[in-house]
Amino acid sequence: VLPTIGALTPGYLLLMPRRCVPSFAALSEKERKRAGDLAEKLRGLLATHYGPTIIAEHGVGDDGSPSAACCSHAHWHFVPVSG
Repeated sequence: VLPTIGALTPGYLLLMPRRCVPSFAALSEKERKRAGDLAEKLRGLLATHYGPTIIAEHGVGDDGSPSAACCSHAHWHFVPVSG
């Protein structure tokens, strides 16, 4: 879990697996479950302090080619939003 330089909004975080994979779909079932459990804990914590939080993955396409100038290491964006 990382805060970022130039965060989009207060509370913005990234979640990245330690193992370098192009997307969370490339993780094992056990790793995906662990990531999902952590993501829901983070969403709850962020909601307490910053409000509802969107989780979004942005990365490479199915063929491994970069899309939208993004890095090829799996990462989820946590973006708190206010109503």
